[in-house]
Amino acid sequence: MDQAVTTMRAGEYTQQIKESLPFNRRYGLIQRKKLWEVTEGDFDRDWNLNAQEAHLLADALRAQPSEQKVGRIASLTTGQYFDALKTGYQATGRNNEDDWFNGIPAEDGRAWYARFGDARDRSLLDIDPKSREEFEKWYSDNQHRFGHNFEIFLGRGCSRVHMNPEKDTLGWYCRMGGSITWHASDMARVWKTVNAAGIPVFMYDAEALANALVGEDWILIVPSLLPCDYTQGMFFGREVRTAIPLFEEHRDEIIRATEWQEPKISQLDKTL
Repeated sequence: MDQAVTTMRAGEYTQQIKESLPFNRRYGLIQRKKLWEVTEGDFDRDWNLNAQEAHLLADALRAQPSEQKVGRIASLTTGQYFDALKTGYQATGRNNEDDWFNGIPAEDGRAWYARFGDARDRSLLDIDPKSREEFEKWYSDNQHRFGHNFEIFLGRGCSRVHMNPEKDTLGWYCRMGGSITWHASDMARVWKTVNAAGIPVFMYDAEALANALVGEDWILIVPSLLPCDYTQGMFFGREVRTAIPLFEEHRDEIIRATEWQEPKISQLDKTL
């Protein structure tokens, strides 16, 4: 006991803890493209998204006009929304020929949305897909539109994507955002194809998404068992939108390539 107190008073205890604290109990920061490199692409690398497409999508996102200047359309129906969204699903590699996705009629946008979206209260699926008036009345009156109706990729907080119709004095458009952690390429492809299908879409956080596509953003490594879902903000003086635990696979390579935060240890040495 006397030896332990002496060690603490000498400041050696705190130093020992700092040196021995496991890395899966620490915070670290690593650039996404470096993580791709050291994990050989095992982390979130969409191998169907080659470097050329990634840079083209990133450039397009960075050139996106402001939300006020994104185009508008005069009216919107659920049928238009579902059909445009279907093109986005297909652009992400989802199709009705794979075993997992079979049974979705190629021409039925509503069926695609029902398969991949959330629509938790189902009311969006009950609207006449051709009626502008019925959708507008629902949009205006139904407070559930602020829930999961427009969650186009369902999942936990860190894996959802939303594409919400918006209306202002100029007309209709959609506002899109969601998980850069797990859906960066999905979001970019849906954004591009739905715009091309005739519904203007504004991508919230386009710059952050563009950075993720080409690996230029920063990833926070959080202590194990700490929820990653809503961990974003400023860390190490840099903006972070993605958080992950320390993977056991490639563990040593990740540790060497990561900038680690100094462990914060209570100053017991000074109180003894």
